[in-house]
Amino acid sequence: MKHSLLVIFILLAFYLNINAQSQFPNFYFGSIFIMGQELQIELDFTTVNDTLSGKINIPMQAIKGMKLKKLSLTGEKLYFEILDPPQNGVFEGTISGDSITGSFQQVGIRGRFSVKVAERPIEDTTKEIKPYIEEEVSFTKGDIKIAGTLSYPSKEGIFPAVILITGSGAQNRDEEIVGFKLFGKIADYLTRNGIVVLRCDDRGVGSSTGNISESTTEDFASDALAGIEFLKTKQFVNKEKIGLFGHSEGGIVAPIAAAQSNDVKFIVLMSGPGVSGEKIINYQIKKIMQAEGAPDSVIERECNANSRIISAFKANMPSEEFKKILREQAELEISRLSDEDKKNLTDINAIIESTTAQKLLQMDNNWFRFFVNYDPGPTLQSVSCPVLIFFGGKDTQVALEQNREPIENNLKLGGNNKFETVVFPDANHLYQNANTGGISEYAKLKKEFVPGFLEKISSWILER
Repeated sequence: MKHSLLVIFILLAFYLNINAQSQFPNFYFGSIFIMGQELQIELDFTTVNDTLSGKINIPMQAIKGMKLKKLSLTGEKLYFEILDPPQNGVFEGTISGDSITGSFQQVGIRGRFSVKVAERPIEDTTKEIKPYIEEEVSFTKGDIKIAGTLSYPSKEGIFPAVILITGSGAQNRDEEIVGFKLFGKIADYLTRNGIVVLRCDDRGVGSSTGNISESTTEDFASDALAGIEFLKTKQFVNKEKIGLFGHSEGGIVAPIAAAQSNDVKFIVLMSGPGVSGEKIINYQIKKIMQAEGAPDSVIERECNANSRIISAFKANMPSEEFKKILREQAELEISRLSDEDKKNLTDINAIIESTTAQKLLQMDNNWFRFFVNYDPGPTLQSVSCPVLIFFGGKDTQVALEQNREPIENNLKLGGNNKFETVVFPDANHLYQNANTGGISEYAKLKKEFVPGFLEKISSWILER
């Protein structure tokens, strides 16, 4: 009799747990709060055959559809991890009504998270009938395959063409940043207005092969020139009207390609750097921290620390000595934390080692080595084709006041007066209508360009 009751109790508990999972709400929206920062998150759960699975989106970190690991739901207790060891990223929460609250811990840093049941965004699955043609295409540069989308008018004729070149980091063909598909929108607008557009996945991204961190800005310029050769094989492309459009680092790539080939008939620079990568990074830190409201003393400290690190890197300091500098900087940053923030540190040594390793990984590669040393000035002096230059007045990544004059002055030094500069006063680095221009603002703003931006690109290209 006792055994029978025990079996019934176990079966009942099992049934209740499964039933709870089957009724578990699907979609939650909220935030992670860690070290004074807030990151918006979305949790998307699915139950199939009584098995619970889930995904997480963190828009500000360009994380979309990351599968939850070690997911378990026991009564009101929820547990999951988002990364493999040693980073892990552990969430432990308690369900209460339509909310889940709990702790978040990653590499020795503790924070909290809070989410509430929300309506899952409805994706429009209807296929828009576009007034132009889109094709999946690919071409090669050496042993690298570059894959992308070619869009062109459906009517008969020959048309001007432009290749879109992404900014730094591993970007897909739409240059999708925090859910904003910049190049997807630009390509759509230009093609509707009679311009052929080629946009591609970066090396090692999507359907393209290669390794982006082991490639340099010069390699990306060679990819762009290979794209021009590909466009020249298309009967509907006007071979005398092919140009390049570069955003951010792409604004360095386009002039390199234009200086190497007369086939580049025009270039458009969307927040293109006019000074070396070293100067860009140092000024970025200042502008971004100002936009986030950091005190002047903290900004000065961070700028000085970064200058020291880059100087050591450029001096080709032996690996162990350079690691020591990175480690010392990590230790110093921890020592300057408030007492409240220090309470959230569970393993200081793990934080220091992880921070050092990540910083070394970011810097010790071909791409970064080229970027910090490269001065775009001499190349700009060799550009003879027409140039359209865009800047955002609230851009904190490639600042107007640091880069406009060097670009214009170097074009003039080379004898090129066929350029036009357009400034959108309220635009950030993504050319959204911004408040502060800070990076943390990108995900919160409307995913649309400032008025007049798309129209100017189209009219300028067509006027050429």
